[in-house]
Amino acid sequence: MYSVMTGAIVLTILGNLVIMISIPQFKQLHSPTNFLILSMATTDFPLGFVIMPYSMVRSVESCWFLGDGFYKFHASFDMMLSLPSILHLCSVVDRFYAVCCPLHYTTTMTSSVIERLLALCWSAPALFHFGLVLFEANVPGMQSCEILVACFNFCALTFNKCWGRTP
Repeated sequence: MYSVMTGAIVLTILGNLVIMISIPQFKQLHSPTNFLILSMATTDFPLGFVIMPYSMVRSVESCWFLGDGFYKFHASFDMMLSLPSILHLCSVVDRFYAVCCPLHYTTTMTSSVIERLLALCWSAPALFHFGLVLFEANVPGMQSCEILVACFNFCALTFNKCWGRTP
């Protein structure tokens, strides 16, 4: 299990590193879409380099041995980097405009639109996840669930009724 997960981590790191080096290096690749892809690679690189190794150990061993404080930071960064990655994938909707409305693409997807999109992709998850985890907004009402955890150092974020509710 460790070797398969390590392979995925190495592939993630190297693939995103190639993108992070290639796009700034070659002027031909400087386009609004490629800046979205560069930003997504910038999000995915720390996921592979910092988050995935600890998550691999947690997944295989099913216990967290690095303390509660480090877990809060790990979980915050995990969520804070995963959501922007997903938002970047959703933001590649500019390809829809490029294919379906090629004549309007240059006026619709300008550099300022991409900059605002990237600012939203990075700032909204950071504010939400660090606020949720570090200020423990998800904790009230969850004390009774602690006895259900078999491993004393089990690493799992629990969400109370307010945060776990679906609309």
